[in-house]
Amino acid sequence: MTWQRMQKFLRLLFNGAKAATRDADEIIRVLKSLGFEKVDQSGSHQKWKHPLTGRQTIVAYHSGDIIRPKTFKRILEGAGLTVDDFIRIKMKL
Repeated sequence: MTWQRMQKFLRLLFNGAKAATRDADEIIRVLKSLGFEKVDQSGSHQKWKHPLTGRQTIVAYHSGDIIRPKTFKRILEGAGLTVDDFIRIKMKL
């Protein structure tokens, strides 16, 4: 996926799409539904790891604060997800 296409998806995702929100609570809810477990925390940064795949990602948890698109992209990359995957999973929750 090209960067331009990723930006388009993120714009759709963050500009009124009900499929996802920009806060850490929603991202953590999706990670938990996939089997990720919180393994460590340093300040506001939580480390989430999947016990079977070994994939891990860091989520900066600031309750109610908006997660920037680039940070959101990095969280998804660490978890091995695409924006489409995230939206699909979010819609099922």
